[in-house]
Amino acid sequence: MKKTSFLKRAYAPFRIRPIAGRSIAWLRMRVKRILPACRQTFGSFAVSFLLTLSVVWGGCSPLVTEDVQPDTDKTYPVSIRVECPDMSVVSKSLNTSQEKQIRDLNLYLYHETNPEADRHIYSDAVSGPLMTELVAGSYTLYAVANAGNDMGKLPETGISAYYFPVSSENSLEKNGVLLSSVRMEFTVNRTMTLPVSLRHNVSKISLNLSTAASFSGFTIRSIRMLSVPKGMSVFADNGASAVTETFDYPKRTVGSRTYAGIFYLPENLQGVVSKITDQRDKNLQNAPARATCILIEGDKDGRAIYYRIYPGENNTSDFNIRRNRHYTINATIQGENILDTRVSTVEVSLGGIPTPCDVGDKISTTLTIRCTGDPENQIYLNPSLLEGGGTLTVNGTAAAGTAIPVCKGDQTRSIPIVYTQTTEGAARMRFIVSDSYGYTVSKDLATYFQQIHPVTADYNEKSWSRETYTPFEFSVKVNQQGYTNAFDVKYELLQGTGEMFYGSQAVSNGSTFSTGANNPASGTQCVFRFTPSEIGKLTFRLTFTGKRGQTFVLEKDFDVIPYKIQIRGSYEIEKSETKIIAQDGFTGPYYEKFKELMVLTADRTVPAGLRLRVTTSIHHLVDRYDLGSLTPNEWGAETTSSVYIESGTVRGERIMAEYEGACIGTSGNMKKVLIPGYLPRTISGSLTGDDYYSKTTVWRIYCEPESNTIECINLSPWQPPK
Repeated sequence: MKKTSFLKRAYAPFRIRPIAGRSIAWLRMRVKRILPACRQTFGSFAVSFLLTLSVVWGGCSPLVTEDVQPDTDKTYPVSIRVECPDMSVVSKSLNTSQEKQIRDLNLYLYHETNPEADRHIYSDAVSGPLMTELVAGSYTLYAVANAGNDMGKLPETGISAYYFPVSSENSLEKNGVLLSSVRMEFTVNRTMTLPVSLRHNVSKISLNLSTAASFSGFTIRSIRMLSVPKGMSVFADNGASAVTETFDYPKRTVGSRTYAGIFYLPENLQGVVSKITDQRDKNLQNAPARATCILIEGDKDGRAIYYRIYPGENNTSDFNIRRNRHYTINATIQGENILDTRVSTVEVSLGGIPTPCDVGDKISTTLTIRCTGDPENQIYLNPSLLEGGGTLTVNGTAAAGTAIPVCKGDQTRSIPIVYTQTTEGAARMRFIVSDSYGYTVSKDLATYFQQIHPVTADYNEKSWSRETYTPFEFSVKVNQQGYTNAFDVKYELLQGTGEMFYGSQAVSNGSTFSTGANNPASGTQCVFRFTPSEIGKLTFRLTFTGKRGQTFVLEKDFDVIPYKIQIRGSYEIEKSETKIIAQDGFTGPYYEKFKELMVLTADRTVPAGLRLRVTTSIHHLVDRYDLGSLTPNEWGAETTSSVYIESGTVRGERIMAEYEGACIGTSGNMKKVLIPGYLPRTISGSLTGDDYYSKTTVWRIYCEPESNTIECINLSPWQPPK
């Protein structure tokens, strides 16, 4: 039984209008677009910073990076290696080696904050690694391959706006190579591997024409590409507003019933005409003015016949010819007045993976295959491990290195990929997607597994009374083998209150700060000081983070006790200037006034922000002398008042009483009151017990701290003046 073609079964012929008044041939066409591999190559993660570039047809997987603060005072060696994967389609305009070749390379690297670190690197012989050094920091990289010359030093605004003119069909195949480029951002903070995938700036159309045996007498005379942009922005989209001038490629003479050829085109994004919902309306009347078109010229029995094909992302409304796309059109001309077309696509995308990875990490990503329009097409996946001694599983099954069917040509399938490795070294995986027609798409993933050493620390503390307001001093010497950057330290006060200092730097609760650069030979010495401000439970935590998230956690807890102050009181009499009074032959000393003072002395400074209140009680007993009598009158009183020792001091005083002084003169053995007033009482002999209170001035003190964080010890019970 003769097999009926899929397209013939799927779609019935329909009528279209003639072109330019001429007859239209029967055309049966199957258009297949394959978005081939984006290859990521990570290379060795050894002594140098290694940059790898590869040229591909298709989209690119994103690179997963980590946010590590670079040391901008350092430079790192950079090895730049350029390689290209094999092309996946059998028939090509350029051969395999040409499509892989990079004849010249312009690299522009722009430092985020240091213009002096910007670099332009040019090579016209990219046959091995390119060595250079880069200052640490964040960069934007622009790469242009096969521009044909050294583009020279350019500012970032210049390279980002770089425009490549196209004056002829050969402009895109100059010197037998294709223009390719990439823009990406990366950070230099250690010896590392950077995958960079160059993308072709051109699109590729493979056109395969044949004539049905039933359509006798027909010959294909020529093929011509119309409305080709006269140039393209290398790093910006070439949309409808950007494409202002076009030209036509020269005719390719055929003269037979079949044709197979390749066209390279600049990007031409003419957008979507949403009103087109039927492929019959994707024609000259509805197409954008500058949409790229394939014009097929033929004749039958002396009559000229023309066909127009508008490539795009679909067979109806889309007129976008995108860079780095490969469009394959297989068409069979079957007759006049009928055009039967169908677009089928196979698109492969592969998620990114981190680099580097820790030994033992389980890294995972997803391979997604999206197919449309061809349910008879069988899609296969062949995974393989090219480098590394780990375990690769695809959809939960260990990769066996053989092609397995995964979906049909009208389905979408997402396949989980998991890889683990227990040894240090590079790992590289390849995933080849193929179909029933023999087309293949190859995707590579690569990373490096490194052995991560733990963060270690030595802890030492000074002797501490654990009292409030008393600094607790300790040090932590932290280290990590092979790590030369700063450690990040997070401070958390879990219970209690107080102030933490790192050296002379105050550290707030919950904040993160950085140490100096680490010396793996000796480690990093970190000195801390914590001063508690309340009694009770104290708990704090310090988390030191080093390379690849390795941490050391120090957690300390204490029971904080009050700050102890011992208080001594003293009673003092402060007299005014003593004078000698002479009157009626009598002379005697006289001070106009005298004061009773309470003086308090602490054995240590009162903490900052506080003051110590001490209640002082004095029972006064003084003698009152009046004129004409040498017998004093006893005068007594009780005074209670507060004395304060202020913050940062050890002494406080207060005047408790003030008296007018008396003067008693002498003349020989006689005495006389010259000036009436008061004199302090003097006691001869010794007194004990309550005799103090009844015979002379006595005093006592009561400590009253304003906070429970201070404990006051009274060293002065009832005492007489001294």
